[in-house]
Amino acid sequence: MSDFEDIVRRVRPLRTIWLAAIVGMVFFTIVAMYLIRSGTVRPVGLPYGIAVYTGMALAAGLFIAPFVRRRIEKTPSFATHSEVARRWQTGWLVGQAIKEGVGLAGLVLGLLIGATTWALAFGVASALSMLMTPPWEMQLNDRLRGARPDSGEAQPG
Repeated sequence: MSDFEDIVRRVRPLRTIWLAAIVGMVFFTIVAMYLIRSGTVRPVGLPYGIAVYTGMALAAGLFIAPFVRRRIEKTPSFATHSEVARRWQTGWLVGQAIKEGVGLAGLVLGLLIGATTWALAFGVASALSMLMTPPWEMQLNDRLRGARPDSGEAQPG
């Protein structure tokens, strides 16, 4: 199997997860908006100050996600191709999970306070942040350039 085929094999399932997470966030945002507008879910009377601080803490998660991802992806200079690829995949998944978690928690917050604007804002922000960070073969390929070959791989040159 060529290096590029291996990269494609590692990235393809991530694209499926990426698309499913975005579609799911859009779907849950629509459902939350419907539940709030139809009056099916009544607000619980959460104090507005608590809601604002909770919303700010949640929104910070969207800014923290890239830093967490990079921290997980970081590998030592002597890492092998497999280790670099595994960490890249894990970092990407954790970053997307944080973004989706922020969106879902924001939707719950919107339901608790009965505000369609909050639900819409968190749902859209989460979906857009996920949409902006798809898994690309080029990203993994760049990370693999400096890595050592695995023990069974042929040495270049």
